Amino acid sequence: MGEPVIHLCRHAARAYLGGTMNHNIITVGSRTFTGEDLKSGSCYIAESIAGEELSIDTLDATVESAVDLTGLPYGEAVTYTHDNVLIGKFFLSSVKRVGASIYDLSCVSAVGLLAGSMHLGGLYTGQTAAVVLADIIGGMAEYTVDDKVKSVKVYGWLPYATRRDNLHQLLFAVGASITKTVAGTLNIKYLTANDPKFISTDRLYAGGSIDHSTPATEAQVTEHVYFASANDQTNTLFDNTDGSGTANNQLVTFDGPHHNLTASSGLTIVSSGVNHAVLTGTGTLTGKAYSHQTKIISKQAEAPAGTEHVVSVTDATLVSPVNSSSVTERVLAYYSGAYHATMG
Repeated sequence: MGEPVIHLCRHAARAYLGGTMNHNIITVGSRTFTGEDLKSGSCYIAESIAGEELSIDTLDATVESAVDLTGLPYGEAVTYTHDNVLIGKFFLSSVKRVGASIYDLSCVSAVGLLAGSMHLGGLYTGQTAAVVLADIIGGMAEYTVDDKVKSVKVYGWLPYATRRDNLHQLLFAVGASITKTVAGTLNIKYLTANDPKFISTDRLYAGGSIDHSTPATEAQVTEHVYFASANDQTNTLFDNTDGSGTANNQLVTFDGPHHNLTASSGLTIVSSGVNHAVLTGTGTLTGKAYSHQTKIISKQAEAPAGTEHVVSVTDATLVSPVNSSSVTERVLAYYSGAYHATMG
């Protein structure tokens, strides 16, 4: 297996270098590929210590197999071992046959699985982070949660979006980050002073660089408040009375949160939430849009230097009056000294 492509995201990363094919082992379920059976491959592993993004680690490998691999199930566990050291656990996302017995395997980390599944979202009024995390991840990945993170109360709205996107929103709002184990477990916790690791320039080799971003002089974060009112606007959310067909447990999603859902005669609401309804029958569905108020919270650097650089966050809908001040402080601290380090 050739040298994996390595991406260092912000301040922390892990880099693994491959050698000859005999030094690398790819295991897919009960099948093992090494030596001549392992034709080529690349591995991408990234870390983001401040929750700026939820990186998807990837493993791509071309293998030779006498057994047809196209029937392997989505999400099958895949491990990559180098020199008898487990580098990481991945999950199969696709298999492509490129020759009589040659197959391209594409694999992703647990975060990649979350990116491929939708979350219904919801309106949160003080539920703990532990409860919201369990709902977002939904058993699709193994994870642990620090006790301090578990007890944080969550306020605000999450849209109908991928589980990865809504997990990112939650982590940003509570100030937690994800660290990953080679066994594929997601560890959700608050980072400490011991977690960030400075990568000095003498540890960057051919093709490596450090990109120093312009330090932020001010952070502006929009806080969001959602509430129901008798005067909220009524919207038609679904209408199949034009002969387009009868709904049969049809999922209908909304552009924003709604309450007081009402179905006309002939249409049944099987289940519903602020972002969706499951419908059966023919008719119309109406609902009232939640009132939405916003306010910009601003914080300037104590001793700004150089070019004015304002960092703004507008669409983090779990930022409420409860946490907007602390979130703004974190955003300013993060972007005041951020840099990117890359190595290929």
